[in-house]
Amino acid sequence: MEIYADIFFIINFVMDLLIFWAASKFLRYKTNFYRIILGALVVTILYCLSIFYFNYSIWFSFIFLIIGVIVAFRPDSFLALTKLILLVHIIAFILGGMTIAYMFRIENFSLKILVISTSIFFVTIKLFVNYIKKRILSRQVICRLNIFLGNNHSSFNALIDTGNSLYDKITGLPIIVAEFDKVKNIFPLQIQSALREKDFEKLCLAKIKFNFVPFKSVGNMNGILICFRPDFIKIFSETKTNILIGICNFRLSDSYHGLINPDLLN
Repeated sequence: MEIYADIFFIINFVMDLLIFWAASKFLRYKTNFYRIILGALVVTILYCLSIFYFNYSIWFSFIFLIIGVIVAFRPDSFLALTKLILLVHIIAFILGGMTIAYMFRIENFSLKILVISTSIFFVTIKLFVNYIKKRILSRQVICRLNIFLGNNHSSFNALIDTGNSLYDKITGLPIIVAEFDKVKNIFPLQIQSALREKDFEKLCLAKIKFNFVPFKSVGNMNGILICFRPDFIKIFSETKTNILIGICNFRLSDSYHGLINPDLLN
């Protein structure tokens, strides 16, 4: 059996890239696409080296995928690493089975067929993930939101709100709306007083940087939303940064006290 190194490399690289991309979509795991490419490239190089220069063992595939997961996703906990490893191996088995089925049914398994099957897989996963996301967001999903700023933090229930599409036009950051009473303990008493009174002059002079975002809503055509940037937040045990928290001075609901921008779940 003749193995062409260039074709072998391309096929494995595309497969590994699809595996890592699909895993990031299923788990909604935020990572840079360039890191996914790097992870797939590392796995492919290691796999090719083991095939052409060393005595290949099936256990190498498991080890290489684990290395690729660490490179592509940089998981911040053992639990996140375990989830990614399990899902990556499941997708690898499914994709590998599909590839073998194609190779046995089609005599000339060409690069053209690989591109077509890859495109079909890509579109299918994209549609499936979007369908699941819409199904989840069509219901009222309430989760625990944790906000961290310096040595202080606040925790309360928040609604994943499809109607919340607020972004700061200057920074481009998504905005989570939170009740003042739920986040006030994060700030010193002087800032609490300035927030309650909407004293923009005092807020501009505060050590904590505030953003003032204009918005329009029913019954309030020309509002200003006072926002601050936390160190990080936690949603569904995932840590997220580069977010603004908009403070509202009225009660949202008895069951939730914040509105989460659904784009944060991408």
